[in-house]
Amino acid sequence: MMPISIVDGTGFREFCQELELRYRIPSLGTITNRIEEMYNSTSDNIKELLKDQDVALTKDGWTYLATASYVTATAHWISGDWESYLLQQKQKLLGLKTEKLINHCPTRWNSTYDMICLVSEQQAAVSAVISRMELTTSEWSLMEKVQPFKVATEVLSTDKYPTASAVLPLKDVLLSQLNKQTPDEPEPPAPAIITDLKKRYSEEKGAFMLLNKAS
Repeated sequence: MMPISIVDGTGFREFCQELELRYRIPSLGTITNRIEEMYNSTSDNIKELLKDQDVALTKDGWTYLATASYVTATAHWISGDWESYLLQQKQKLLGLKTEKLINHCPTRWNSTYDMICLVSEQQAAVSAVISRMELTTSEWSLMEKVQPFKVATEVLSTDKYPTASAVLPLKDVLLSQLNKQTPDEPEPPAPAIITDLKKRYSEEKGAFMLLNKAS
C-alpha cells in the first residue's frame, strides 16, 4: 500500500501521463476530501445498519509479504432483512420465482389484491420461513377467491368507455364466485362481502333502477 500523497509524486504523474494523456490527476487535497466523504458516508450507513442489532466481533492477524503485520476485526450480525434472504433461499429450493413481497399502497386500489396474490403464489416459501404466520386453510383459500374483485375494479375504473352497464352483471358474477363452495367449506366464504353487495345493489334502491336500464 502507498500513501495518498503519491498522487503528487513526479514519477506517478509521469506514469499516468504515459497511460492516458487526456487524464487529469486529482490533487492531494481533492483525493483527501473524497476519501473523507467516503469514510463518513460508509460510517453513517454502518451506524444506521447496526443501530438496533446485536454484534459479535472476531479478530484475526495476518502478514503481508512477510513484512507488514495487520489485525483484522470482523463484525457479524443478523440484519433486519434476514427473513427476506431466507425467503429467497426457500424460493430457490422450491423452484419458485424469486420475487420480493410487496406492501399495500393506500393510493392504489388493487395493491391489496396484488399483495395477497403474491403471498398466495409464494405460500410454500412464506410458510417455510415464517412458521408463526397463523393463516388457516380457509384463509389461504379466500386469498385465491378475491381475484375477480381485481378484474371488476379494473373494468369499472376505466375511462375508455361507459361502465354503468357493467355494474349489475359484474355484481352477479362476483356473487356467483363468492357463493361457490368446495367440499371442505361448510359455508360460502366472505359472507360479509356477499351481504354488503346485496345491500348496496338491492332492487329497492333507486340506483338499481338506473343501473338496470343501463344494462
